[in-house]
Amino acid sequence: MLSAVETWLESREFLAGAFSGADIITGHACTVAKRLGADVSDKPNVTAYIERLNAWPALKKAWATASPSSFRQYAEACQPFSRLHVRRMRSGTMLA
Repeated sequence: MLSAVETWLESREFLAGAFSGADIITGHACTVAKRLGADVSDKPNVTAYIERLNAWPALKKAWATASPSSFRQYAEACQPFSRLHVRRMRSGTMLA
């Protein structure tokens, strides 16, 4: 997903040109992925995008209320799904 966002943002500040709901959803996914350890060092457009979105005052306030433990809890809650997802992709039984 991060590679697709990287490519799409090559000539754009936001996904649809101007800030939109797509940026709220995708920006959140990019930010959380980075906070959970995704390496974005080779993705300068994604890095700038995350920084641009996180510079908004309302988002700064929202992130300030999130504790580091909430990210750990989120990651732990997602792990069973992620492992199942990977197994199904590898076995060719991924559900639509």
